[in-house]
Amino acid sequence: MSTSSKKNNVYKTVILLVVLYGCETWTLTLREEQRLRVFENKVLRKVSGAKRDAVTGEWRKLHNAELHALYSSPDIIRDIKSRRLRWAGHVARKGEFRNAYRLICFLGHVRMSAPKVTLIADPVTLGEGPHWDHDSQALYYVNVRGSTVNKYVPATKKHTTVKIEGGPVSIVIPVEGTNDKFVITVGRNVAIMTWDGESDTPADVKHVCTVDTEQSQDTRLNDGKADPTGRLWAGTMCSDTEFPQKIIPELGAMYSFSKDWKATKHLRKITVSNGFAWTEDLKIMYYIDSTTRKVHAFDFDVENGKISNKRTAFDYETNNVEGIPDGMAIDTEGKLWVACFEGSKVMENTEILLEASKAIGLEVNPEKTKYMIMPRDQNIVRNGNIKVGDLSFEGVEKFKYLGATVTNINDTREEIKHRINMGNACYYSVEKLLSSSLLSKNLKVRIYKTVILPVLLYGCETWTLTLREEHRLRVFENKALRKIFGAKRDEVTGEWRKLHNAELHALYSSPDVIRNIKSRRLRWAGHVARMGESRNAYSVLVGRPEGKRPLGRPRRRWEDNIKMYLREVGYDDRDWINLAQDRDRWRAYVRAAMNLRVIRIDPMTGKLLLEIEIPAPQVTSVTFGGPQLDELYVTSANLNQSEELQKKYPLSGATFHVTGIGAKGYPGQPVKL
Repeated sequence: MSTSSKKNNVYKTVILLVVLYGCETWTLTLREEQRLRVFENKVLRKVSGAKRDAVTGEWRKLHNAELHALYSSPDIIRDIKSRRLRWAGHVARKGEFRNAYRLICFLGHVRMSAPKVTLIADPVTLGEGPHWDHDSQALYYVNVRGSTVNKYVPATKKHTTVKIEGGPVSIVIPVEGTNDKFVITVGRNVAIMTWDGESDTPADVKHVCTVDTEQSQDTRLNDGKADPTGRLWAGTMCSDTEFPQKIIPELGAMYSFSKDWKATKHLRKITVSNGFAWTEDLKIMYYIDSTTRKVHAFDFDVENGKISNKRTAFDYETNNVEGIPDGMAIDTEGKLWVACFEGSKVMENTEILLEASKAIGLEVNPEKTKYMIMPRDQNIVRNGNIKVGDLSFEGVEKFKYLGATVTNINDTREEIKHRINMGNACYYSVEKLLSSSLLSKNLKVRIYKTVILPVLLYGCETWTLTLREEHRLRVFENKALRKIFGAKRDEVTGEWRKLHNAELHALYSSPDVIRNIKSRRLRWAGHVARMGESRNAYSVLVGRPEGKRPLGRPRRRWEDNIKMYLREVGYDDRDWINLAQDRDRWRAYVRAAMNLRVIRIDPMTGKLLLEIEIPAPQVTSVTFGGPQLDELYVTSANLNQSEELQKKYPLSGATFHVTGIGAKGYPGQPVKL
């Protein structure tokens, strides 16, 4: 073997292995490919040496082409590509139960362009029942509390509304073969409405069927849909819609209706009847009773219109999905799209510590052990050392505990300032990634959520925020979002400008940093409230210091924030600790503190596939639409929200249009008569 061949083998077996360790996971830019080639050429020039020029007779470096002709092996970039393909095939054969397989599937999803959510209709009290009429390319939906049927034509952006008398309206479905007949519900009644789609009053509303006639308490029809054969299905619930506080359980039922309007009851003891969907082969029907927080599947007998073999297709609890399932649609791949509704005696204690440590063979290191006193009078300074036996312990005004800063005046401003500084350090470490044109905005948002936000919000459950601190946190988040989404060309002047805050959060379409903190604190408060009297954290929560608040201490207590958040989501804050003992009810309030979403799930495996954030807390229903049926129309509600909450979420109750979802669905099925 020649000397050059031996040197090449050394390069391949020693140097190249170090350089390419883990390259199977790399995503290379042109600049990085160039740097790797420069490195390899440097090594190969050392291996191959110089060459005497045939014309001048002088020694010169080998050109790149000459180097690789002598090397006669794949260059470093081709080597990386080969290794990555080999690894991709290996992972693809692992199957869905292996984490590596799930990861490549996840990476495949995040490279897809992020769904875009836009506002198409102003807020109403309770938007529901969206139905896409493919023939007329129009969206129909209802305002349940307002008793109106609404029509929206995307091509012309025209809105039309008709008022229905007699009770809440929850369904609107066209009658097949007509352009002015619609099946609607009015309270407990199913009715045929005659409407030209333009007038503000219907030509006629004829009641054809009444359900729950044996029910002594007041109920009303809720969500409904026609199956692919044109048969109407709908369900009922109690008429008191102060959800979730005053829902009366198991008053409702689920029905189907024949062409001559005879109602067949399929299920009893339903609390909140909601979404329906059917598979393309008509063998399975999916159904939602919202308060179960599950999507159920049934075997479907299409000929006789019967269901059987009830089972769970998707469980919100198991998949750790926040919110309550509401309306539902199915795409051409058989995946379900579900609307989520509300988304502290130093000496004595030190001696005890020393004795307890000795008992188990531990020694206290005085250099690493400090003490801190929290005096009621801030003018008293107690920073001196104390002696316990032969040991001396330093007194401090603040210290770090589990990564969080604790001060002797119980001031969280120091900790919040530190977290913002840490967030900034993290932000600048990934700044180039956030501004890179090679990464999708969806992936950048995920980097922000998974890398920056956990650093910023570490320990936020214990914070007591003032308006100034809320502002500082929002400023930080807006800075990061501007880096992610870039600038925008002004439609009037044609000049590039920064995105306004409202534009940023419309693009971000996720709960902002303050709502995130509120949700985390409510979750932690519920956890501590359920600990019981034997736990120190619970004692701190319910304990009341003697005397008045010392001058200079924060006016707002941690518990005051919890009560304020509960008022924002509709609870009057009385005896909230007892409320927290009911996990399910408490979780409903925790979820209400966050914006909720539309999710895509696989009913065959019971797995969550995708989440789309909607800028409204109470998302009610979803349907496919658009010329290619690859868009979503989403309705929302504004139920029992406080004035303060409505100011924070002005789009509550609006209807939204979502594009870029990467899936196609089916048009709304009309009723056949």
